[in-house]
Amino acid sequence: MKAIDINNELFYEYGKPEKEARTKARLTEMKEIGMEECGLGSFGYKRIMSGLYIEIVWSYTDEKFKSYLDWVRELIKEKEG
Repeated sequence: MKAIDINNELFYEYGKPEKEARTKARLTEMKEIGMEECGLGSFGYKRIMSGLYIEIVWSYTDEKFKSYLDWVRELIKEKEG
C-alpha cells in the first residue's frame, strides 16, 4: 500500500474536467483519514478494509460518498479501538 497521490492524472476521469475539483476533494478526504492505494485505482485502509475503487469516487452522489466514508471512519474506529 502507498499514500494516495491526489495529483495522479489516472485518478481523474478523462474528458470530464468539470468533475476534477470534486474528485480532488474526495481523494484528499480519503487521504486525510489514512486511506492508501492498494492497487491501481483501488483504495483501502491497511488491515481493515479495501475495495473503494476509483469508479466509486467518480460516480457516487455527494450523499452516497459521504455515507461511504462515514462507514469507513466508523470501521477504522471500531477496529483500532
